[in-house]
Amino acid sequence: MRCLVEDLATFAATAGDWLRREPVLHNVLLTLVASRLSGDMPLSGDEQSVRVVDTGLTVGALVWTPPRGPLLGAVPTAAARALAEHFAEAAPPLVEVHGPVPAVQEPVADVAHWGLAPT
Repeated sequence: MRCLVEDLATFAATAGDWLRREPVLHNVLLTLVASRLSGDMPLSGDEQSVRVVDTGLTVGALVWTPPRGPLLGAVPTAAARALAEHFAEAAPPLVEVHGPVPAVQEPVADVAHWGLAPT
């Protein structure tokens, strides 16, 4: 699995179909992306849009808008772990991760894996 950091417009085009498969579950992510692309919510320049790809297919997505923690979609555990490895060296260090409980519960339980700063 690979994590691809994409600009928001590319992310919307590449991860959008995956997110829209579960529109209720991904409502916050879809709204966040749409509001920033439309200009309703300005971009800060610090956002990161990350898509997880496995054998050419999108299997996960995340948007990080510091100072809040990253917001994961309903990703499988393997994709969550790939994202955790991607963000393990994040600067500033992550202090929180958000998303649907199954997507974050097991991988985030291993706090050191995400590189979360102590709170």
